[in-house]
Amino acid sequence: MFNLLIVDDEITAVKGLAYGISWNDIGIDEIFTAYNGQEALEIINNHKIDILISDIRMPLVTGLELAERIQETYPLTKIILISGYDEFDYAQEAIKYQVFRYLTKPIANEEVKEVVNEALRDIKNSLKKNKELEKANLQIEEMMPYVIKDYYEEIIIKGNTFLLDDVEANKYLSINSEDYFLMLTCKVDGPYVTMPLKTRETYKLAFVNTIKKYVSILPPIYTIYDHYNHLIFVYSNDSISKLNELESSISKLAETIQYTFRHSLGHTLSMAWSKISSIPNIHETYKALNNQINRHLHNETGIIISPIKKKKNQLNQSLFNMKKCPTFKSLLESFDVNRCVQKIQLIFEEYSNLDYQTKDLTLNIFYTLTNNLIESSISNNLSINEWVTDESYLYSYESIESVKHLEEWLIINTQNYINHILSQTETEKHALIRKAKQYILDNYTEQILLNDIANELYIHPNYLSKLFKDNENINITQYITNLRIEHAKELLTENTHKIYEIAEICGYSSTAHFNRTFKREVGVSPKEYK
Repeated sequence: MFNLLIVDDEITAVKGLAYGISWNDIGIDEIFTAYNGQEALEIINNHKIDILISDIRMPLVTGLELAERIQETYPLTKIILISGYDEFDYAQEAIKYQVFRYLTKPIANEEVKEVVNEALRDIKNSLKKNKELEKANLQIEEMMPYVIKDYYEEIIIKGNTFLLDDVEANKYLSINSEDYFLMLTCKVDGPYVTMPLKTRETYKLAFVNTIKKYVSILPPIYTIYDHYNHLIFVYSNDSISKLNELESSISKLAETIQYTFRHSLGHTLSMAWSKISSIPNIHETYKALNNQINRHLHNETGIIISPIKKKKNQLNQSLFNMKKCPTFKSLLESFDVNRCVQKIQLIFEEYSNLDYQTKDLTLNIFYTLTNNLIESSISNNLSINEWVTDESYLYSYESIESVKHLEEWLIINTQNYINHILSQTETEKHALIRKAKQYILDNYTEQILLNDIANELYIHPNYLSKLFKDNENINITQYITNLRIEHAKELLTENTHKIYEIAEICGYSSTAHFNRTFKREVGVSPKEYK
C-alpha cells in the first residue's frame, strides 16, 4: 500500500481532497495533511510519503521550494503541484524539479484521483523494474565466480589470450592483465579414466577439498579440469609478495597434500607447479606444466615436479592433425576403422616432419589417442582387455620402444576395438537397441517419449519396449531415469547449480517431480545428497 500527503494553506481545499475522494479504491493506505510547506517537510522527514499533492503559493515554504527539497532528499516521491494561476514560469520551475504533474484550479476531485492513480502506476512500474534489476544483479553476483572460472579456462586451456585485450570485460570481471599468478597441476596416477564414474567424482571432490584446505589463505583460487583429467589450480593476485610467500613453501605444501591424498584415498597423486609469472603467459605455462606432468605415470608415492626452465625448442610443439576435425575421438564414435587408421597415420606423418621431436609431444599423442579408445570402450560397456593387445602400454611409457612401434600399436588396437564392437552389434535387434540407447543419450536432457524413440527407429513402440526390456533387463523409462539421476548426482557433487537448474538440465519440467524421483531412486532428497 502507498501513502499520500496533501498540502495547502486553505483548510477547505485540504479536507476536500482528503475526505472527498475514495483513496482506498486505488491503493492509498494512509492520508497525511499539512497546511504549510514547513509542516509538510516535517511529515516527509518522519514518514514514508509516496505521493505529494501541494499548492504552489503557501506561506513559509512554497510548493516549488517544497518540490526542490523533496527532489534532493526523496527523489522517488511523486510530486503533483496545483496552482490557481496558469503561469508559464511556474510550469517551467515544476519541470526543473521533475514534478510528475502540474494542475491548475479549478480541478475536479475525479481528475485529481486519476492523476494520483497514474502516479501510482508509475511508482509500481519503477518498483517492478528495480526488483528485476536487483534480481539480475544478484544473479550476476552469484554467477561471477563461474564466469571468471570460464574466462580463465578460455585463456589457460584454449589459449584465447586475445580476451586479455578486452579492457572493459577485464574491468567488469576485476581481472588485470598485469596481475601475477602461480599455477598448480594435479593428476591421479594410474588408469584414472578406467575407474568407475562415481570413483572419479570422489577423487575430483578430494582434489578440491584437500588442496583448498591448505591454500585457503590465498584467495582467489580458480579450479579447472582439462581433457586429460588434470586439475588446474590458479592463484591470481596483484600482490607479488603474497605469491612469493606461497612459492617459498609450496614444495612442503605439495608433499603434505600428496601424503594426505595417498593415505585418505589410497591413490598416488602427481603434482607440478609453475614459477610466478604475469597473466599474459598463463597459456604457455599451462602447456609446459601439462607436458611435464604427462611424462610421469604411476609409482608408489607419486611425482612432485618443481619449476624447470623450458628449452626454447620445446615451445609451441603441437600437431595440426590432432585437432583437425573430424578428430580421432569423433571417428571412433562412427566406428569407421579405415578413417581411424588414416587419422593415426596422418598424425604420425606430421610428427615425423617436425624439426624437433620431443618426448613430451610423443606422450601427448599417446595419451590423447589411448584415452579416446578407453573412454569409447567404457561408454560402449566393453572391457579393455577384450581388445587391447599389450595392456602394459596403457600404464607405463617405458614400454614404448619407438615412435614407429607406438604407431603400429595404436593402429592394431584401434582395429581390434572397432571390429570387436561391430561383431557384437551385427544382429538387427542389437543394432536397434544400440541406436535406441544413442538416441536416449543424445536427448535425455529434453522431454523424451517412447513414441519419439520408436519413430526415430521406424518401429512400433510396443515392439521397442518389449525388445529393450528383454535384452537389457530394464524398461526404457527406468533406463532414461537412471541416466538423468546419474547426471543429476554429478551436478549436485559439483555444487555449481541450484536444484531447480539441475532439474531442468536433466530433463525434468517440474522441480517437484525431480525431487520425488531423486528421493525414490537414491533414498535421499537432492538437498540432502548435495
